[in-house]
Amino acid sequence: MKNASIYEIATQKILALLEQGVAPWRKSWTEKMCLPAMNYATRSPYRGFNQLYLSYFYEDPYFMTFKQVQDRGGRIRKGAKAELVFFWNWLYLDAQGEKVKEEDRAAVRIPQPRAYHVFNAPDIEGIDFVYPPNAVFTAHERITCCESVVEKTSANIEYTGNRACYAPALDLIRMPLLEQFSQAEEFYGTLFHELGHWTGHTSRLNRFKADQPIAAFGSDDYSREELVAELCAAFVCAHCQIDTPQLEANSAAYLQGWIAALKGDARLILSAAAQAQKAADFILGLPDSVCGSPLAAD
Repeated sequence: MKNASIYEIATQKILALLEQGVAPWRKSWTEKMCLPAMNYATRSPYRGFNQLYLSYFYEDPYFMTFKQVQDRGGRIRKGAKAELVFFWNWLYLDAQGEKVKEEDRAAVRIPQPRAYHVFNAPDIEGIDFVYPPNAVFTAHERITCCESVVEKTSANIEYTGNRACYAPALDLIRMPLLEQFSQAEEFYGTLFHELGHWTGHTSRLNRFKADQPIAAFGSDDYSREELVAELCAAFVCAHCQIDTPQLEANSAAYLQGWIAALKGDARLILSAAAQAQKAADFILGLPDSVCGSPLAAD
């Protein structure tokens, strides 16, 4: 499958939902899907775009490749349809554009999208899937998780005014008071969005380059950063198992901008989801070995 086809497939999957007014990174919680979508054979959670897409469309979190099913004595249910999972392969080039080995210090690393097929657990027969008990947080545990995430970032947050925003020049998040939101989940969902922007500072993940101006409202760069922050918030919300209808409504204001941006750049959704995953990893304090890849979309 050609690179262009892979980008186009991923983009069309999300565009189809956005054009229906659906933000696919918002979902409610069920007992099984409080777990992240993962490969059942390796127990490795999917990340980036794959986590976003599989978590939205599938209630059951477990997936396996055809070979993994065969190796474990299982079989695919007749009529079952496979789902594409995307990952990055890396191409290393020198200054002249020639292929070199990864060890070459002067090499430039170029991401090459690839894809393979997986099947969801309900479409797999002959394997007894095991689900951990008591995986759903209580309301108290969800808020405690949110509080802990925010505290561990040590971000500079000023609680004032009626508008949430991040000021890169000041490296400051401004947030309305918790009492100004209809519920705590809406407050933390908004704060996680601003923390997503906060990770872009030059001292962190460096999406905001010191020699570049702040993207103008409505520009492609603005839409890209908003998408990164919104997806980042979705990943962190998933970590704490929060989501509300209010958050979905707040996201709707950006839908048209995202649609235009995605139509203008087929690479955007895969790269934005990968940047968002890296931002969420940073916020959650995951080790560098996990969040070090700039396009951790596997």
